[in-house]
Amino acid sequence: MSFAVKVILVLLSVFILEYYFFKRVLGSVKTLFPKISNRKIYFTKKIVLIIINIYPVIAIFAWIYVIINKTGYFQPPQNIFFDYLILYPFWVGTIIIIQATLFFLIVEIVSFLTMLFYSNQKEKVIRIKSVIVLVVFLASLVYVPFRIIYDYKSVEINHINF
Repeated sequence: MSFAVKVILVLLSVFILEYYFFKRVLGSVKTLFPKISNRKIYFTKKIVLIIINIYPVIAIFAWIYVIINKTGYFQPPQNIFFDYLILYPFWVGTIIIIQATLFFLIVEIVSFLTMLFYSNQKEKVIRIKSVIVLVVFLASLVYVPFRIIYDYKSVEINHINF
């Protein structure tokens, strides 16, 4: 399998995960807070998606540039501003999305099974599901950055010389 196909498959899976994540979170927000305007939700969604996806877009354009000009390979700039404004938001956002989505799938399975047995209380099950999804999202939003900082400060690298 060529490198281009692998990159396309990875980006496709990232975008599918983002779509599912935002669909679940925004659906929960709309269910629990129906008075929030759709315009505010749409604007916030677009800003977050731009912040998270700016690095893959830059990487794709740089990769295409390298292929066209045959200049070697793409290496992100070694710049603290690039790291903090583009690279880190992508990785933190991706980790939050992946971690929360794993729990969302469990919530989906449980809610599906609950709907089978309590089909007459559909609205209540949907509301409880929305609360759980929002709690999982908020917990991931807090946990992931703190865990990244903790791991960054506590992981030690031992150099072994032979």
